[in-house]
Amino acid sequence: MTCTPHYGYGMKICEVIQLPETYYEENVIHSIKPDWAKRLVSTHTINAAKKLMVVDALVKRRR
Repeated sequence: MTCTPHYGYGMKICEVIQLPETYYEENVIHSIKPDWAKRLVSTHTINAAKKLMVVDALVKRRR
């Protein structure tokens, strides 16, 4: 996997190819980086259920 600037910077959506007891294989389907909104620093987690989607993100704000 590619290194990122810091922990929680972005995420990858992966398809599990194999999951036997002794090893794991996956294929990256899509990468999500914090470049889809102007003030985003990190996009850490994404969850969805029915019509609700929640994104855990770090946003730059003025003090």
